[in-house]
Amino acid sequence: MSQVHCLFGYRQETLLGPDAIRRTLAIVRKDFPVLKISSIYKRFFSTRSEDLNSELIFVFKTVTQLEPEKVVRKLSLISSWSAKAEIQMLSYEGLVSLVPEMTIPHPSLALDHAVLRCAAEVWGDLYHPILELSLNDAAKPVNSFANIEFFSQGDTFL
Repeated sequence: MSQVHCLFGYRQETLLGPDAIRRTLAIVRKDFPVLKISSIYKRFFSTRSEDLNSELIFVFKTVTQLEPEKVVRKLSLISSWSAKAEIQMLSYEGLVSLVPEMTIPHPSLALDHAVLRCAAEVWGDLYHPILELSLNDAAKPVNSFANIEFFSQGDTFL
C-alpha cells in the first residue's frame, strides 16, 4: 500500500501541560511522522477563563501505509498510554466511512469550529466530502471562538 495523508486531532487536560504533549508526540512519531502541526488552543469548559477546567487542542498532519482500521487501533492504544490525552483520526486521504467505529471524516471536522480551524491550518485544501468545501473555505465563516484562546505555536513541538 502506498502512503496516505491523514489528519489527527489531539486533546488533553490543560493541567498536564506542554510536557505531556511532547511525551505523547514522541510516542506518536514512532509510527506516524508529524509533517505539520496547527496552533494549540485552550478550550475552557465554562465562561470564566480563569477556570482550570480546560483542555488543549490541536491537529497534526501525518502519513501512513497502514489500513485505516489499523490506524484507529494504534491511536486508541497510544491514547490509552497517555494520561488523559486523546488522539483521533479526523481524515484519511480519500476515505469516506460512515460506520460508528470509524466515521471518516470525523464529525468534529464539521461540528467543532476549533478543530476545523486547526485542521485548516495544516491541510487547508483538503476537500471535506460532507461539507462539500475545502477546509479553508469551511473555516472562513468562523471568525471568533467562544471560550477558546491561543495557547502556543504548534511548530515549537516539531
